[in-house]
Amino acid sequence: MFNRLIAWSLHNRLIVLAVTLVLFVAGGYALQRMPVDVFPEFAPPQVVIQTEVSGMAPQDVESLVTYPLESAINGTPGVSDVRSKTSVGLSTITVIFNANTDVYLDRQLINERIQNVTGRLPAGAKSPVMLPVTSAVGWLVKYALTSDTLSPEELRTLSDWEIRPRILALGGIASVVSIGGEVKQYQVR
Repeated sequence: MFNRLIAWSLHNRLIVLAVTLVLFVAGGYALQRMPVDVFPEFAPPQVVIQTEVSGMAPQDVESLVTYPLESAINGTPGVSDVRSKTSVGLSTITVIFNANTDVYLDRQLINERIQNVTGRLPAGAKSPVMLPVTSAVGWLVKYALTSDTLSPEELRTLSDWEIRPRILALGGIASVVSIGGEVKQYQVR
């Protein structure tokens, strides 16, 4: 059979050449119109919520912040999984939706659920913040500021007012989130 195919191809060279050219042109046409992305979306839509409670122990953050938010989020239409991570002064909840949902509608539904709980969070807790929509890669870079001479307050001020604006000025950066340290406060007496 293979010998007959070769013999036919040698006998009908112009047909083989024409088919080859048609396939080549069609491939070039398809290549120009094919969507290309550096990091293609392969993960389902997700929403990340962070709530900062300065100085609170992880156990307290979990029981007073993370658990009430998770309870409110559970049962939202299209939610397939809810994951959380609690550390000193920070609650991070990742809500994963079914693959065929609209991420902007998902964010709206989660925002409505969060608003119902915000008033019941402990004193000193900042309002829960939904991180911007990013690709499945999520956090590409994390950095930590340490110093033997600067206080945590000075490091946070440096991060918020010097480093963060410079990173945001770079192309393709969706957000820069500062966690930890002490936020500088002014009091008028």
